[in-house]
Amino acid sequence: VQLSFYHPDDVPRARERIKDALAGDRVQADGTYINRSRIVRPDGEIRELITQGVAERDDTGEVCSLRGILIDVTQVTRSERIAQERSDLLRLTLESMDQGLVMLGADERVRICNQRARDMFELSEVVLHEGSSFKLVRDTFLARGEFDHPQYAFLRAWAETGLMDQVP
Repeated sequence: VQLSFYHPDDVPRARERIKDALAGDRVQADGTYINRSRIVRPDGEIRELITQGVAERDDTGEVCSLRGILIDVTQVTRSERIAQERSDLLRLTLESMDQGLVMLGADERVRICNQRARDMFELSEVVLHEGSSFKLVRDTFLARGEFDHPQYAFLRAWAETGLMDQVP
């Protein structure tokens, strides 16, 4: 099997995946194999590919060919890498702020929060984290008596119902 077009770091893995496909090892439930690797084009450009195929067998069960497709995912991989870098930068920025930040989605789940918000509200990461229910946050405030003072009656009503239109 010709492997010279693979990136040198990916040759051992590609060789192993081909061997597995021929042996029927580490294949999907439907008998297909999938591999992600890089190739080096003659001009030196590196491209990222997903290989998906199936080992075709003859009447005796022996592999007679490997058939499949190559999908160039170079742009997708670059976009994923850029998105991850931006996400990492955003996370670093959020954690470097001296302000607390909590953003909720329409489903009233925490989308973004930082450690400063947990510190300010004296909430553990178990209560306030990305993906947590804001109802849990409100219930924690209520349990601690955060809105017991009469001047916070409107906040208590909101915390109890979760609905701003039901606040007096």
